[in-house]
Amino acid sequence: MYRILSESVHQYMRDPATQGARRKSMGPICLLANPEAYHRERTAKTDLFHKTQELLSYLQQTAPFNPRFQTLLWHLESREIIPPAQLHLNKESLERCQEQARILQQLINLAYWY
Repeated sequence: MYRILSESVHQYMRDPATQGARRKSMGPICLLANPEAYHRERTAKTDLFHKTQELLSYLQQTAPFNPRFQTLLWHLESREIIPPAQLHLNKESLERCQEQARILQQLINLAYWY
């Protein structure tokens, strides 16, 4: 599944049809698909890393209802990309994470697999 995610993210970012607002929310998803960049951002404690942690927290909260997210989290943990313990999401963060999760769901469902 992780290989599918990585290749789908690459295809998504190259697709001209995905430009605009949805592309702007891809930062955390791109970071999940690149463990080296994730660990660099973690060390620097950037805003992008914080938003990625929020997304991971959201995925962990919704994983019991979505087996694909459970599997994805397992693959991410094998790359030392681990959700934070008990991260509270405000309304804005929750809405952003919901949109990112919808995109992520499309990616792992092969919507951008070529």
